[in-house]
Amino acid sequence: MKKIIFQLLAFFFLIGFIAMPAHVHANTLDQYLSSDLDKELPYVNDAKEPVKFRGTGNFKISWRIPSTIPLHIIRDDSGNMFYSDTDGIYSVDPYGNTLWSYKLPTPHGLKYVNLGVDGTIYAFEAGDEYYQTNGSVFAFNKDGSVKWVYELDKLKTIEFSSSFVGDIYGNFIVETISGIVSINPKGFINWTNTNILKETKVTENLTESNIAQLNADSNGNIFVTTRDNKIYCLDAKGQIKWETEQLDLGQLYFSENVIYSLSNKGLYILDDSTGKESNMPPKEIPLTIALPTDHMGGFYVPTNYGIEKIDKDGNKLWKYEIRDIGYRDAYNLTSDTDGNIYFTNNGGSVYSLDKDGRERFVLYIQNHVSDGSEIITDSTGTAYILSYIGLLAITPNIEPVKVLKDKKELFFPIHPVVLEGTTLLPMRKIFESLGATINWNSETNSVVANKDNTTISITLGSKIAQINGVDIKLDVIPINKNGTTMVPLRFISETFGEKVKWNSDKNLIELLSPNGNVDTNSSIVESKNILSDASGRFYLVTGGKWEPTTAKSNYFLAADDQDHYLEVDSLNKIDLKDNVNLSDIVEYTHNNINNILNNPAYSNSVNLTIHENKAIQYDVKGEYNKLKLHYLVTIIESSDRFHILFEWSQESKFLDFLQPFEEMVKNFRVMDSQNNTVDA
Repeated sequence: MKKIIFQLLAFFFLIGFIAMPAHVHANTLDQYLSSDLDKELPYVNDAKEPVKFRGTGNFKISWRIPSTIPLHIIRDDSGNMFYSDTDGIYSVDPYGNTLWSYKLPTPHGLKYVNLGVDGTIYAFEAGDEYYQTNGSVFAFNKDGSVKWVYELDKLKTIEFSSSFVGDIYGNFIVETISGIVSINPKGFINWTNTNILKETKVTENLTESNIAQLNADSNGNIFVTTRDNKIYCLDAKGQIKWETEQLDLGQLYFSENVIYSLSNKGLYILDDSTGKESNMPPKEIPLTIALPTDHMGGFYVPTNYGIEKIDKDGNKLWKYEIRDIGYRDAYNLTSDTDGNIYFTNNGGSVYSLDKDGRERFVLYIQNHVSDGSEIITDSTGTAYILSYIGLLAITPNIEPVKVLKDKKELFFPIHPVVLEGTTLLPMRKIFESLGATINWNSETNSVVANKDNTTISITLGSKIAQINGVDIKLDVIPINKNGTTMVPLRFISETFGEKVKWNSDKNLIELLSPNGNVDTNSSIVESKNILSDASGRFYLVTGGKWEPTTAKSNYFLAADDQDHYLEVDSLNKIDLKDNVNLSDIVEYTHNNINNILNNPAYSNSVNLTIHENKAIQYDVKGEYNKLKLHYLVTIIESSDRFHILFEWSQESKFLDFLQPFEEMVKNFRVMDSQNNTVDA
C-alpha cells in the first residue's frame, strides 16, 4: 500500500511540475556565478572585512575615488557625475577625473544633491534640531562656480528631509514646516503651497511629513507625491492643477509628459498633463530614464529575498534570490540600454543580472551597519557605484563605443558597431539626434532623411548613397542587426554639417554642430549645407546660411549677410597641359587674384594634407572697389583634378570668419574616378 501511495504522489508531483507555467521557474544554480571566482579587492567594509568582486571574466573595476560617508549621486546628460558625502560636493567625469570639489562650511549636516531642470546643481542640507539649524541651499553651475547660497533662517525645513527640486526657471522648491515653498535665486519666496503638506509627530523632538517625492518638468510644473499614494501637479505659481485619487502606486519615474508607476502588480502609466491613465505602450519608454526594464516588455521589481521580473500586468517571468541570510533586501533597481538589471542589497553589495536572471557580476561588500549603495548606468553598460568604499566604475572588459552629441550622451537601443574601421549606428536614432526627418520605404529597403536643404538617401545592402541626388560611394554597406538598420556615422554626420572627433583612448566619438563652438554673438548665422560638383567629383559640408549658385566651371556660395563668400573651382587635369603641378596652380591663382585686387599682399603659405590629399594654403590681402578684402586660398590636388577654394570677407570681419573657413576646408571631400571618398 505504501508503494502505491508513493507512486501516486510521484505521479501527481510530476503532473504538477509539467503543469507549471513555463515562464515562472525556481532558482537554478546556473543563475549564480561561482564564489570560487571571487577576487579580493584592496578595500574593506565597515566591519574591516575584505570586499570581493565576482565576474572578472567579463568586467573590471576601472577606477575608484575614496570618500567619507557617501550620501547621494546624480548624473547630467553629458555623463558627468555630482555626488555628496559628509565633507562636501564633488564633480567627476566618466573616466574618474575629479572636475571640482566644494567643501561645505557645515560638516555636521547631511547634504543631498539634485540636478535642476535648468541644469543647476543643488546641494541641500535640511534643518537639524540638535545643531539648531534650519537648513541651507547651495546652487552651483556645472563648472563648480557657486551661483547663490541661501540660509533658511526664516523657513524651518523638515528634519532629515531630502525632498527638494529645482524647476526650469532656476527656482528651488523644498518642503518646510510652513508648506511647500518656491525660493528664487535672489532669496525671495515666490509662493507657498499649504494645501498638501501634513506633519506627523514621530517623537517629542521629531516630526515626519507626508511628502515622499518632489519632481519638476521642462514645462514649469512641479509634481508632489505623498506617502498616502497621491500625486499633485502644481503650476509655476504653486497652484494645484490636478490631483489623483489615492492610487496603488509603486516606485515613480518621471519622463517628458509621462509618469510611470512600477510595482509588483505591474506598470501603471499616467499622462502628466491630466493625471489620468495613459495608453502609451511600454515599448516606447525612453532609454534615458532609470525605470528598470529589459526594453522588451519586461520589468524588474524588488520582492522577498531579492528581485523578480514581471510583465506590464504583473505576471511573474522569473525570480532571483539573494543567497546571504540577513542581506536579502533589494534596493535602487536600475537597468541599462541592453536591459540588464543592477541593484544593491541592505549591506551595500551590488548585483547585476542579465535579462534571463543570470548573474553578470557581484560587488560583494556586506556592510554590517551602513545601508545600500547608489547605482547609475551609462550608454555603454558601465555602472557607477557610490558606496561605503567610495565612488567606483565597473565597466565591461570589451567596452562599447560611447557617442556624445554637442556634449550630450546619446543612448541607442543597439550599441554602435565598428565594421572595417567605420562606426555604424542605429539609423532612426542617429537621424533623429541630428534633427533630420526620415521616411522608410519597405519595398526598396531605403531611407530618405531631410534636414534644412540637405537630403540623404541610403539603401540597405547598397554601398551607393545619394546627397541631394548626387551618388556617393560609402565606405561600408549599411547592415541590419537584430532588426535594426545600422548606418555609417561619419558620412551622415558630416553631410549634415557635424564635426566628428574620435578619441581612441576613451573609445569616444564626439559630434559637434557648427553652432556648438561658435560665439552666439558672431555675425555668422550657422546652419548646414552641401556644395557638390554635378559630376560627383567633390562635395563640401559648409557652415552658415548660404545661397548657392553654379556656373560652368565654378561653384559659388554667399552668406545671407553678403559678407562671407566661398567659391570653388575644379580643374580637370586632362584639360590642362602635361606636367602641371601644384606650384603651377598656385601661380594660376595668383594671376587671377592680381586681376581682381589692387596691391595684393601674399603671406602665410603652408603645405597641408587634407584627407590624404596634398594641398597648399595661403592668405592674401588687397583692395577691391575701395573695400579692403582678406582671402584664404586652399588648393587641393586629387588623382585627376585640382580643387581651388577661395574664401573671403572684408578685412575687418575676416578673423570672425577664420574658424568657419578652416572648418569648411577640413570638410571638403574629394572623390576618385570610381566615386569613392578618398578619406576614411
